[in-house]
Amino acid sequence: MEAHKGKWMIQKGVFGTKGLGIKLLNDFSEVNVSKSSVVQEYIMEPALFNGYKVDLRVYILITSLDPLIAYVHEAGYAKFASQLY
Repeated sequence: MEAHKGKWMIQKGVFGTKGLGIKLLNDFSEVNVSKSSVVQEYIMEPALFNGYKVDLRVYILITSLDPLIAYVHEAGYAKFASQLY
């Protein structure tokens, strides 16, 4: 996992955890694989559109690591904040 060395990741629960159990990590070995969660790169400077934070998402399902089997969902989405960042 050398590609993420020095970068921060955020691990959060799925299905309505409402922010509970969020962890900020800087090493893949810290990821808790015993529960369902989403792990993504933490972006220190978020994307802005006219001063509003925008969140662009693409979903990928990984069903196997060896061999790697991944499926990219055909529909992603964008969320726009209602207040200036």
